[in-house]
Amino acid sequence: MVGPTRVGRVHQGLQKVMFGLTSIAVALVVTGCGGTNAVEVSGPPTPTFPPGVVPSATLDDTRTKLSSIAQDECARDDPATIYPTCARFVGEVQAVLPAIREQAPRATQAADTVQTGLQRFVGGGCVNAANSGPAGEPQTCGPALGTLQQDLRSLVTAVGR
Repeated sequence: MVGPTRVGRVHQGLQKVMFGLTSIAVALVVTGCGGTNAVEVSGPPTPTFPPGVVPSATLDDTRTKLSSIAQDECARDDPATIYPTCARFVGEVQAVLPAIREQAPRATQAADTVQTGLQRFVGGGCVNAANSGPAGEPQTCGPALGTLQQDLRSLVTAVGR
């Protein structure tokens, strides 16, 4: 039969072992984190993108993103009525263009055409920040979005599915 003193000593021994192992683990982590032997990676420079733009990892990812954008109501619906709600759509299209230029060089001309259409649409006052008043005139913005819609369809074709 094991007496209470022996159980107490075994328990204290286990506590000491656990404390020792924990202390070693903490010391190893601290030593590893505080080291000055940082590894430097060199190679070709990383392409830069506008703030908030995260490039797609692969051409297939870019195609998926572009296909999703092409399903947006601003890419499909009547441009004369939908244009006031298309600020997010414009941002999404702008965000995908750098990845298209990088990953699908054959589609660069189509991407440039879409960029010109975006500039015409935004420059015509067709996109306003939320709660900043009405967007531009339908006579200007409807046709500008209609052209952008067609240019986006051409871009989807140029990038491929």
